[in-house]
Amino acid sequence: MKIIIAPDSFKGSLCAADAAGIIARAAADVWPDAEILTLPLADGGEGTMDCILSATGARRIHARLHDPLGRRITADYGIRGNTAVMEMAAASGLMRVSPYDRDILRSNTYGTGEMLQDAVLRGCCNIFIGIGGSATNDGGMGMAAALGVRFLDSHRQVLPPFPSSFRKIGSLDKTACDEFLKNVTVTVLCDVTNPLLGPDGATMVFSAQKNASPAEQLLLEEGLTHYADIVERYTETGLHEIPGSGAAGGLGFGLLAFCHAEIRSGIDAVLDLLEFDRKLVGADLVVTGEGRIDGQTAGGKACQGVARRCRAAGVPCVAVCGDRTPDADLLLSRGLTEIVTLRGSRSIEDAVKNAAPLLRETATDVFRRAEQNRLAGLPLFPTISDPAAL
Repeated sequence: MKIIIAPDSFKGSLCAADAAGIIARAAADVWPDAEILTLPLADGGEGTMDCILSATGARRIHARLHDPLGRRITADYGIRGNTAVMEMAAASGLMRVSPYDRDILRSNTYGTGEMLQDAVLRGCCNIFIGIGGSATNDGGMGMAAALGVRFLDSHRQVLPPFPSSFRKIGSLDKTACDEFLKNVTVTVLCDVTNPLLGPDGATMVFSAQKNASPAEQLLLEEGLTHYADIVERYTETGLHEIPGSGAAGGLGFGLLAFCHAEIRSGIDAVLDLLEFDRKLVGADLVVTGEGRIDGQTAGGKACQGVARRCRAAGVPCVAVCGDRTPDADLLLSRGLTEIVTLRGSRSIEDAVKNAAPLLRETATDVFRRAEQNRLAGLPLFPTISDPAAL
């Protein structure tokens, strides 16, 4: 027996590593001689770096950077060989700024640029960066400035890299940045498809949660539009329309423009980094999961990414979750064999509070049913085996 345990976090209760450990112990109780492989997952947002560090043996780097308000901090990222894995939130995330200190017009991604710079100076030429959880709406202006881009006003004076400077930009000089990154490949891990501008863009969708007032939202949208026009004059037109360019307050746009980055599905990139397809060979069962499975899960979240690869390989895949909505059944046609909610939970609040024991009990029940099928000469779970339906 070979069992792969590959859950995302159960937000508010269990990190991915803890969830994987609990499910693995339940599997060992039922199948003490099984090969059990744990692969805690993330889809590009919070926890991405930690899951890759734990699965690949990458070393943790401590870098001195600046937070969104320019205060000195220490943030971590990971390096393995010439590859670095990082999260922008470590430097420029909401967690770095208390609700009382948030100032969207004076916050930037300079610290994220410093983290990229630190990795390059350490010899990394392949950089993977997750861009969820930002406290910023600067279009990547701060990040670009840290990497050497100079934003100039009409008098050729360098502007401070804040959203409050957007409308003053007359030109830019990216010579130093181009030289610094000439041999570097940057891959953006993203689980949203928002463009930079418009009703579905960075400002209108995400800035309110960063304490932007309605008046500030209008200023930001007007400023970002001008900023994008100037940037695309020196880089490539149409970047602001690319899905994901509006992620992390437009950091996706800045990475596309100044780092020549590629935006990828976060979970697909993580699964590739973890060599999931290779590890899937010979597996009898995969168990994934997360706190809530709903229609959005099918849009590129961890469970969907795992299920799709399991279906292509003909391996049954069961998802365990704290809560599910009726539209979660969409995933049953996209690779999941079964969706199981935490056994015995009376409410969402109860599932969050008692996630660990409920997950252990639920996982044990899943494995016992599978063992009963095995002893009866049946498959552990029915397998969907038509890759053409993906």
